[in-house]
Amino acid sequence: MRYVMSMMMAVICSLVFVSSVYAAPSAGIIRGVKSAEGYTQLTDGLDTAFTVNSGTSFTYNLGNTYRIDGYYAYTTGARIYFYDVNDTQLRLLTVSRTIGISGFNTNAYISLSPIDNVAKIKIVANSGASGMYEFDFSGVIVDNTPPAQPTGFIATNGVLSVNLAWNRNTEIDLAGYNVYQNGVLVNTSLITSNSYVVPNLTADQGYAFQVSAVDTAGNESTKTAAVSATAMPTLQVPVLSSGDVTPNSLRLNWNPHTAGNSYDVYKDGIRVVTGRTTNSSDFSLLTPDTEYTFQVKGRDKYYRTFETNIITVKTGVPTVSKPSINISDLSHQGFKASWSEVQYATSYTLYLDDVEVYTGTDKSYSVSGLSEKTTYTVKLVAANDLSSADVSRTVTTTAAPVPAVTSAKTSPVPGDPNKRQLTYTATPDVTAVKVYVDGQLIGEYPVSQSEIELDFKDINSSFAGIQLEPIPPGESYSFSSLAQSTGDEDADQLLSLMLSIFTYLKGAFKYIAIMSIVFLTTMCVLFFWLRDKYKRVTKLDIKDKPFADTSNMRDDKARKLKKGFVVDDMPNDNAIPRKPWSKMSDKERLAYRFARHEQKTGYKIVDSKFEERGGLFNSRVVENLTYERNGVKYVKKQVKGKRGRQTVYVPKTMDDKVKHVSNQFNAVKSAFTGSNKSKFK
Repeated sequence: MRYVMSMMMAVICSLVFVSSVYAAPSAGIIRGVKSAEGYTQLTDGLDTAFTVNSGTSFTYNLGNTYRIDGYYAYTTGARIYFYDVNDTQLRLLTVSRTIGISGFNTNAYISLSPIDNVAKIKIVANSGASGMYEFDFSGVIVDNTPPAQPTGFIATNGVLSVNLAWNRNTEIDLAGYNVYQNGVLVNTSLITSNSYVVPNLTADQGYAFQVSAVDTAGNESTKTAAVSATAMPTLQVPVLSSGDVTPNSLRLNWNPHTAGNSYDVYKDGIRVVTGRTTNSSDFSLLTPDTEYTFQVKGRDKYYRTFETNIITVKTGVPTVSKPSINISDLSHQGFKASWSEVQYATSYTLYLDDVEVYTGTDKSYSVSGLSEKTTYTVKLVAANDLSSADVSRTVTTTAAPVPAVTSAKTSPVPGDPNKRQLTYTATPDVTAVKVYVDGQLIGEYPVSQSEIELDFKDINSSFAGIQLEPIPPGESYSFSSLAQSTGDEDADQLLSLMLSIFTYLKGAFKYIAIMSIVFLTTMCVLFFWLRDKYKRVTKLDIKDKPFADTSNMRDDKARKLKKGFVVDDMPNDNAIPRKPWSKMSDKERLAYRFARHEQKTGYKIVDSKFEERGGLFNSRVVENLTYERNGVKYVKKQVKGKRGRQTVYVPKTMDDKVKHVSNQFNAVKSAFTGSNKSKFK
């Protein structure tokens, strides 16, 4: 439905009443509008007079809603009722006589205060026969039909804003659209296009949006379903930089970094890192002194992409670090120099007294042909094409070893009692040995001949002296060998073994003598120390021993001795009541008893209980006492001994037994070590 603005509607109620002369019209009509009774004729526009009976009425449904603001009337009187679509009466208009029955004057327009939403008009004639002519009402159609709800509504994220779009409505009386953000109207005037940008929003915050259509009558459609979108922050493209550049590594950094971003790193135009979420990336295994180009491409959590600046980074020049050199296998003729691998070094050069002796990539070199007891300067240089580093140290060769025969022995030759098999060992620098038997040279033999056969048939004595001299000259080796056979080969073997052992012991005698003297001296010192400590523990006349017998001592001496070995405070003489027994109270007597017992024995009474023992006719009450000394609780028990039954104190519980043994151990330790005896428990 539409507003017909500034236009007079010919909403004309033409009521024609039937007279006695003229027949009643077949229909009452309202100009231009169908009535509820189905009349479709238009008014004829004639002002012919008719008469009708009183109370005759005509009702017209207007088919729409109108605003009635005036009328033209030719009548002798009538009542006009105005109703809305719900048959609610809006107003009653009483029209007085406007013209004479026989006079037809030009009708005059009578204005009304507007009557809105008129859907039905009922005209009732006044009482008595009346002459009535046309009623013409003027007004406009009132539009109450809202436009259709917009369709295709979408919302997309924007930078600190949200972009809204929807399909355009097709109503011809469409005036515009309203946009709602979280239920609140956003626009101050109607939006005439089918898109809108909601500005000034908070970054990373979600919003719900709706849109409605409004027509020229002010009717608003229902809102669309809410659509959510988030305002994006301004896209910040990071700035790429480098750091921690070494000859073969570097680090890339880019800032600012936003949580949720994902980065791909490109090296020399090739993607080498994918999906990194931090704002740095480390590169290693690079070539020293080489230029590389880097760029980072990324996307944020809203899938917006960006590219950083491209940077060129040159790796550092490798600097060789200072090497270290180790000397081993030192001898009188040379040594072995070795070193660990040096980073960035491609070669190593070894100098001996500034003379180059080696260049290469190995990590060790053996130097030979040196003089004994001579100091040499060794320098190692680690280098590459761009830098080098060196280290120097001195090395002194050892004295040349004295050639020596270190051991020798003879053994019988099976089947020939006059012959002996000579074997020996010598230092590596010995090339040959001279063998003497009883001072006579038998021969000179190379060291490769390790077994030498000796013939003793011309020797008349039981034993022969054998001497081996090394070549070159050095330390010789002498020993005695069985010269005459006993006739028993096994006996000859045994005698030879005994001679070998004797020879060995003869050489080691001085070492055995020194060790024996040290051992005997240590045992003597330990013996006298233990003897002294034993006396300190067991001798009865020593007053600081922990287990002294106090049964025959006076009270004051016994108390003094025990007090030295009891951690708990001992009562002094003033703590014991001095009243006669008969004048003491029960409490004082008990205190006196306890104090005297502790004074005599060193045991405090800490608990006293009475129990009844025996049968029906011989029952007796026995007092059970619990004693304490050095934190250990004891009870008295009667035991059989050499002197008959004796009273002893025994630990009360297993825990007390453990503490008791610990106290005894500490007492002995105190006597042995001389520590403060009053400190142990």
